Amino acid sequence: MARKEGEGGTAGAVRVGVVGMGIRGRMYAAVAEALPGAELVGHVAPALAAARAGAHLLIEKPLAMTVPDAAGVCRAVQDAGVRAMVAFENHWNPPLSAMKAAAEAGELGDFVSCNSQLDDRIDVPTEMLSWLGKSSPGWFLMSHTVELAGWIAAQRPGRVWACGGKGVLAARGIDTYDAIHAVVEFDGGMVGSFSSCWVLPRSLPLVFQFRHEMVGTAGSVRADLTDQMLHKATDRYEHPSTLGVTMTGALTSPPAQMFADFVSALQGGGELPCPLEDGLVNVAAVAAIHESIETGGAVEVRV
Repeated sequence: MARKEGEGGTAGAVRVGVVGMGIRGRMYAAVAEALPGAELVGHVAPALAAARAGAHLLIEKPLAMTVPDAAGVCRAVQDAGVRAMVAFENHWNPPLSAMKAAAEAGELGDFVSCNSQLDDRIDVPTEMLSWLGKSSPGWFLMSHTVELAGWIAAQRPGRVWACGGKGVLAARGIDTYDAIHAVVEFDGGMVGSFSSCWVLPRSLPLVFQFRHEMVGTAGSVRADLTDQMLHKATDRYEHPSTLGVTMTGALTSPPAQMFADFVSALQGGGELPCPLEDGLVNVAAVAAIHESIETGGAVEVRV
């Protein structure tokens, strides 16, 4: 979150506060400290109180875990007259940004199909993030991919069918789904197949695997984000991540670039690229996926 400096400090600067100093919070703080015209300040109140206090907000996805809560954040932001966006970081992921550019250029025609797989190793819900027992592969992972497909195709999710399975994590005392599969109908005619699992073996070199494909009437695009393009062999074989490396003193990962663009847009008055309405639709879609799992039938995405 951020607000224009009004008292003291540097004129025209943006003061940035980070709520939560986990892995992502520490990264945002490091980016803020490196940005010219941005000043990192102490922790501040949560999103609703911050909006009422006049702070601009960058909110991690999902915007909330229920549609009423997400709508409440949108109303608070509107009532306070502040600016806010949702952190859909894959908009800044180069292969996926290239997909969007190809779509906007008309190279792929009208989208008819999407297949997306985003998974995590089992240490993510069991070791890295203790609060994930209250989440699921749908909220934590599929909130990325369903939004991504809709953003690239410029279509909104309309109806979903989904199923999920429990067992591995439940045996460890974490009552959440191991894997979720969903089929999503979009309002422009595209049908998407989405799968997310977070019980992959701990031995995998990367913490995630991510493959995304979209098919249109004039062409198709596919990206394997698991392949970070660097394969190293010395006395052992390694497949290290190249996301988040530091170049010329700055972090280069998609969330770091997203955060920098958020601060720059506040400084320059530019349009924020991921509006809260998109976050509200995303919450509605993932909520519908979970409702479909529970009911066993098709569920309309209701905002």
